[in-house]
Amino acid sequence: MAFVLEEEKKGISLFNILIIALVFGALLISCYYLFFAPVPLIDSAFKTEVQFVSEVSKITFDPSLVTDSEVFISLEEYVKLPELRDPGRSNPFGSF
Repeated sequence: MAFVLEEEKKGISLFNILIIALVFGALLISCYYLFFAPVPLIDSAFKTEVQFVSEVSKITFDPSLVTDSEVFISLEEYVKLPELRDPGRSNPFGSF
């Protein structure tokens, strides 16, 4: 006697269709804003950065104000500068 077992075929549920539609919609909306959005929106975003850069470029810096200050002069050097040594042999492949 033989038993025939067949798996029950599952259909696509409404939940799966809704998730696929939401993902596809999000992709379409992001593609629109990345590639097809009007240009003035981008220009308005960059105007503030250009204004900031132009304000920063107008700043003047006088190094003597820093180096002549009492606080800078009172700083102590705790780490010594490294000594300059001979970098090695003139011919590294020569005999010892």
